[in-house]
Amino acid sequence: MKYLLTKSLIATAGITFFTLLSPFKTLGATFDSFQVFGDSLSDPGNLYQLTGGLYPPSPPYANGRFSNGPLWIEYLQQDFGLPDSAVLNLAYGGATSGRQNVAELLFGGDFPGLLDEIGAFAANPFLSTFDARDLFVVWAGANDYLFGFSTDPDAVVGNIIAAVQTLISPAVGAKTVIVPNLPDLGKLPKFWVKAPSF
Repeated sequence: MKYLLTKSLIATAGITFFTLLSPFKTLGATFDSFQVFGDSLSDPGNLYQLTGGLYPPSPPYANGRFSNGPLWIEYLQQDFGLPDSAVLNLAYGGATSGRQNVAELLFGGDFPGLLDEIGAFAANPFLSTFDARDLFVVWAGANDYLFGFSTDPDAVVGNIIAAVQTLISPAVGAKTVIVPNLPDLGKLPKFWVKAPSF
């Protein structure tokens, strides 16, 4: 029952994430910092640095991001007027919800998955105390499905639950955690198929 309730809460948080972002400012919600964990949707250049500038290729990508411009989290940071020093972004492109990373298929070696990102953060002996004004973001899972690391949604959800549980544990003490839902993966350009003409 507890697992189902937690799973439902995470699913609800993900579904309502984008709906709630705009009203944050309207409702007077403010944040002093962001701690971000995830994959290429949030990676500001971490994988690019780790691969010595090899991946993602630039162009077409910009500044080590898997984007041609700023990321969603950078727009949110701007909306809240937070300086770069208030954002700790440990997201790595290619991260799965577990401990694997797509970059391992390209380069071999070990690259961080979501649970590695969170584990490294939680192991930091210099963690400060967090309150409700410190926003934690956990957004991963697409690579599990896109690259065949997992086809079991329960395993992916279980990894994300484990990540959130680590963050809200007394050792870390996160109070505000959002888990966005995955985008519609069927709308990725790699899945676009041109219909035959008649």
